[in-house]
Amino acid sequence: MFTQSQTNEVKTSKQQRNLNQRTTAMTVAPHIATPNHQTMIAEAAYYAAQRRGFVPGFELDDWLTAEREIEKMLPRKD
Repeated sequence: MFTQSQTNEVKTSKQQRNLNQRTTAMTVAPHIATPNHQTMIAEAAYYAAQRRGFVPGFELDDWLTAEREIEKMLPRKD
């Protein structure tokens, strides 16, 4: 069995590890897309596919183009 002190140390260690992971994620990827951001990209990609008649094989191109278009429209979060 753990003492209360040891249990608290384990909890604190886990909390610190979680905080470190979140901080690292924010440092590595400072712009994390919100669900609304993802929806905007998905809709723009859909309309791009629709304009070309939904010809298969261009899905990634549609997504990446839509992503760039949406990024230009939205203010940067620095």
